[in-house]
Amino acid sequence: MAWFGCGHALRDLKRYHEAIYCYDKCLELQPDFHWVWYTKARYHTLEGNIDLALESLNEAIELIADRYTELAKTEPIFDALREDIRFQKLIPN
Repeated sequence: MAWFGCGHALRDLKRYHEAIYCYDKCLELQPDFHWVWYTKARYHTLEGNIDLALESLNEAIELIADRYTELAKTEPIFDALREDIRFQKLIPN
């Protein structure tokens, strides 16, 4: 939880790259922490790392499909991904 909290603090400072580092550390300890995968997808998107964003979003969806599919449909941060065919396959309308 310490790495998770550190990631959130860095997020608040808009230091997304460093926040992602903290979330990666969190996932080393708890690889099924679904919310961290979803959060990483959001921050990768903000950084313009589309491939990594889609990979992280896929991980979250594999863990809890209904929840993260529905969240991703309305997440404004993912507007940058909506035209990508990979996003469209992952998040059907």
